Amino acid sequence: PNGYDYLSYMNQHSTTEKVDNEDEFYRYTRETKLNSFQRPKIFIPMTIKNVKATFIEKNMFGDNSNMNSILDKYDDIIFLKAMCIVFNSKLFNDLAIILSGEASNGYRKLNKQFLKLVPVPILSTDSQNILVNFYEEISKLRNYISNSSGA
Repeated sequence: PNGYDYLSYMNQHSTTEKVDNEDEFYRYTRETKLNSFQRPKIFIPMTIKNVKATFIEKNMFGDNSNMNSILDKYDDIIFLKAMCIVFNSKLFNDLAIILSGEASNGYRKLNKQFLKLVPVPILSTDSQNILVNFYEEISKLRNYISNSSGA
């Protein structure tokens, strides 16, 4: 019962900068994407040696203190799968490594501010379809290998 009073008081008197998005908890000072759990997304870890992008269709939340979550405003699964292929490409990886920050032991920090600097192509519908076919083939092979190894 005292929780509401406390939170109301803190909201009125706190001088900490707050996120303005009404979908975010009022005390968070950076974007958290808490409302993205059921949305399709691409995850890219922030601490990398090489970029590894993973497409997740739904029901997954990434700890955004160590994980970049890339969302599409239309939740376009085709677009996200195509971009996952782009993010896993050697060219994207090489550019990301150049633009990322240094970390220890050969790792790089690919926080959002660095990730935003990496140029990405504007994909035509035909290009998206080609890349999605690659994505689907890779997924089939990965599942085949996983199911055949007994792991």
